[in-house]
Amino acid sequence: PDSALAPDSRAKGEWETTEGGFYFACGVGSGVTGRRADVIIVDDPIKSRQEADSKLIRDKTWQWYTTDLRTRGKPGYAIVLIQTRWHEDDLAGRILPENWAGESGFVTARDGEQWFVVCVPAQAAANDPLGREVGQWLWDDQPEYDYPAFLRARKRETSPMMWAALYQQDPAPEEGEFFQRGWFHRFTPD
Repeated sequence: PDSALAPDSRAKGEWETTEGGFYFACGVGSGVTGRRADVIIVDDPIKSRQEADSKLIRDKTWQWYTTDLRTRGKPGYAIVLIQTRWHEDDLAGRILPENWAGESGFVTARDGEQWFVVCVPAQAAANDPLGREVGQWLWDDQPEYDYPAFLRARKRETSPMMWAALYQQDPAPEEGEFFQRGWFHRFTPD
């Protein structure tokens, strides 16, 4: 028989199926004590640029993830993390290895765990997981919705730093990757 919602399941954030499956939804920082999971799905733990720029929010998100959420997994559980890469120190940034260069596939996280990463940038880079050519736009094969035109417009109106973070899944530090503002000093010639 097909599984269906149990007759007494009415809350949109918590329900059971007639076959014994259970779903519980909560936000970052919410209590999860007393719950166990076979699969934990974390969807957009950072909600805005303002949150991403707050070290306090990033630290609280990390603490909740490591001390509350991760302790709820049953043996052999899986975690699915879906997120916009707002900041290099976001949740994914703290999980991924320091030398991660945007590649998809199995990677060894900083804690030694294996993760399977799917990184699909708006504009393809080398070794694109969808097999696109370098520079090819996402969904450029769907003429009914000219998504490449939309992406080109976003790229023109967005700073390179924001384009890299929001559309390429490759956040860069605000001070730059090669040169930092603090390295340059004004001087007056004699």
